[in-house]
Amino acid sequence: MQFVFRKITSIVNNEIHFKVPEDFYSDEVEVIVIPISKIENNKSVNFDNYYGISDIGEKEIEKQLNELRKEWDRKVLD
Repeated sequence: MQFVFRKITSIVNNEIHFKVPEDFYSDEVEVIVIPISKIENNKSVNFDNYYGISDIGEKEIEKQLNELRKEWDRKVLD
């Protein structure tokens, strides 16, 4: 049984129309409308503008990455 249904759709004449999946069983639902903006594809990013923006340091970054990677190997289900 599905508890959440997400759909990105267009507004036409101030109306939104969509069908929920057949396995979505409920007599009432809450609808929240959140506007989204189109992301422009900017291929002219100058990454030099971001050099030195962080002072964390390479050792601290590696430490954090290693901690995150340890979670990948954990046993989730028995």
